[in-house]
Amino acid sequence: MRKRTLMVLVSAAFLLLATNLASAQPQGFYSGTIWGGKALRVGLYEVQTVGSSLYIKVWPIRGWEMVDVHIAIVTDPNDFPLNNGGNPKLNEFPWRASMAPTTVPYDITIPFSSIAPGLTTGDTVYIMIHTAMVLRDGAGYVIQDETGFGGPCGTSWEPGYAFPFGFYQLAAARWAWYFAFIL
Repeated sequence: MRKRTLMVLVSAAFLLLATNLASAQPQGFYSGTIWGGKALRVGLYEVQTVGSSLYIKVWPIRGWEMVDVHIAIVTDPNDFPLNNGGNPKLNEFPWRASMAPTTVPYDITIPFSSIAPGLTTGDTVYIMIHTAMVLRDGAGYVIQDETGFGGPCGTSWEPGYAFPFGFYQLAAARWAWYFAFIL
């Protein structure tokens, strides 16, 4: 009897854990924060599955202006373009744009087939979103510039906390974040 009760409890714990993990993993739509300098909220992003494409929107907030956007999407985190020190090689990110400093959102639609052959709804990809942002004073002079990476939404997570399920930091000399996304 004890063995059966223990087995039922273990099964229930695994079911609860699987349910929690599935709900924590972004699927079909996710919005998060662009963290500048690892601790400043400088922008927001949305990732959404639209048919057989991935739609990504990135925009600055709180007076910040966006100068560059770099996006890498891979099916295995070991495939991100990295240098010998393990830091992102931004010039090798497949989707990128440079612009005059702007508050206008950057929008891009990426067909699954551009990410990897045979990708379909339900598959997991890993996404790294990098931005370069500037902040100006009242006279229009740049008073601060920051590198930013897409991370968890800032409403319930703060830098220094453990990452929620599905978010990761590269083990490199510099910081860089990426996240899992279910198409």
